[in-house]
Amino acid sequence: DNNVVVTWHTSGIKTIEDATKKDYPIGATGLNTSSQYPQALNMVAGTRFKIILGYPGANEVNLAMENGEVAGRGSNSWASYKATKPDWIRDKKMNVLVQIGLERSPDLPDVPLLMELAKNDEDKKLFDLLTIPDAVGRPYIVSKAVPKDRLDILRAGFDATMKDAEFLAEAKKLQMPIEPISPQRMAEITQRILATPKNIVDLTK
Repeated sequence: DNNVVVTWHTSGIKTIEDATKKDYPIGATGLNTSSQYPQALNMVAGTRFKIILGYPGANEVNLAMENGEVAGRGSNSWASYKATKPDWIRDKKMNVLVQIGLERSPDLPDVPLLMELAKNDEDKKLFDLLTIPDAVGRPYIVSKAVPKDRLDILRAGFDATMKDAEFLAEAKKLQMPIEPISPQRMAEITQRILATPKNIVDLTK
């Protein structure tokens, strides 16, 4: 599922362009995507996010947004907002500035992808590195020492679960999208991540 960078409706920031006009505090939980996305936007898109680190968790950042302590939140999955904060979406209490994924979410057709903001090849490589993990999502992994026959059983079980009617019904009730990725596609994505040049990786630190 795509990740998103959002701002609170009273912040005065509705677009990336708005975020270039003055310094705006944005909440983050540490040196992870919640700070990396705003940092990358500052470097490439000219935004002026002042990243506030140290919030212990998502709930604290959400509360800080509601109280006006910060203007926005550096990272969260769009699916999570749909599942846990449907009223924010319904009542337009937050603005989605950018989405991080390989394709625009059907729910956010007018919100630009991070990749679309790249201005040169180095920008593209940086945004590619930050975007690809969202395509991976939440992978299931095992040791290379697992025998192939057992690996095949695990993969078959996973595939069956992804098609199970009861499982899909529960996911729909929770408003959690189910979009499984094949092992072959997962391997391709992983190799793409590992091929990132070190100088680009260093930009995310």
